[in-house]
Amino acid sequence: MSNTPMLYIFIDESGDTGNPTHKGTSKDYAICACICTDKNIEYLSKQILDILKYINKKEIKYSRLSDREKIFVVSRIDTLNIEHREFYYKKSGRLLLGDLLKYVFESVVCQVNVLAVTKIKVIIDGDENAYYRKLYSSILDKYFKKYTLKFGNSLKVPMLQVADVYVGLCRKGRG
Repeated sequence: MSNTPMLYIFIDESGDTGNPTHKGTSKDYAICACICTDKNIEYLSKQILDILKYINKKEIKYSRLSDREKIFVVSRIDTLNIEHREFYYKKSGRLLLGDLLKYVFESVVCQVNVLAVTKIKVIIDGDENAYYRKLYSSILDKYFKKYTLKFGNSLKVPMLQVADVYVGLCRKGRG
């Protein structure tokens, strides 16, 4: 077994990329990347499951938490010291998601270089579609030599729930 850690990047988005002047689209957009290694992912996932048990929920969705639950969940997650990057965009026109994703991965590249990581797994919250796979792959190709890209369901991937909390906080703090 290699001593080089596997880096996991969990991504969640909030809002949409449509034009804010069109009915039904959001006025802003946020994206979060939570970063951990294979050395701490099991511990972190167990902690998230403990939080879920305490608040008696199957999934942490920031927008569906009561104010009291938000305070508890955020304070517990903050104690875990999970690396995360959030990006917020107050839309003035159609958002070019590719441009925003470049900022996300440029910030993560620093972490990759510091840890001397060669194995990277990116997990995106949501159902896979060809457009997102192509978009994410084209950007990831520029920053990483080798990576795995997967789409996941936050019910099955606790760390995606952490990304949901941070992206929810990001939009709430600015919206």
